[in-house]
Amino acid sequence: MASASASRWPPAAPSSSAAHRPGGGICSATNWNAIGAVAELVGALGVVASLIYVATQVCTANRASAVQAKFESTRLLNDFMDVLLQNPHFNDLMIRGRVSLDSLSPQEYLQFSNMSLKAFWFFSAGYFQFRHGSLAETDWFELRAVIHYWLRAPGSQDWWRKMGRSMFGDEFAAFIESEVAILAADPSGGATGGP
Repeated sequence: MASASASRWPPAAPSSSAAHRPGGGICSATNWNAIGAVAELVGALGVVASLIYVATQVCTANRASAVQAKFESTRLLNDFMDVLLQNPHFNDLMIRGRVSLDSLSPQEYLQFSNMSLKAFWFFSAGYFQFRHGSLAETDWFELRAVIHYWLRAPGSQDWWRKMGRSMFGDEFAAFIESEVAILAADPSGGATGGP
């Protein structure tokens, strides 16, 4: 008579214990750990590549912002200068007002005051940009030279004391006061050049 195992049909599947032994078969725990480590490495490299990309984009955006700030500040100053160049009356008014406010009629004083206010708003915006790092050191040097040009004039200083100071925040006002003191101590303007 045939053995019991030979009479079984279909025959039994081979034992899968070899696949579950340490170091044996495709499904071993060691192989899965290695696959997991490779996946983590690929993920980490992806994160690093993403961070490098973001850093590059931030640098590009900062550069573009600095260029835009320079263009905008130059445009504002040029617009102001164009008004003076295109209108001899305003140019004469600015020259006389910077020398002495007493030389101006009441209407001219108001016009000079508005011109001064516009100039000091420009200075205040530049000071703000410089303090917050969006205006380069060289651009600030140029703007500060223009501020000194205005503050060197007795009429501009009188306007600042009588009217201008009250129209600006404490921090900008303190900056202008310190620049007036610098010019009083060194009328040549120190690092920003002469008259």
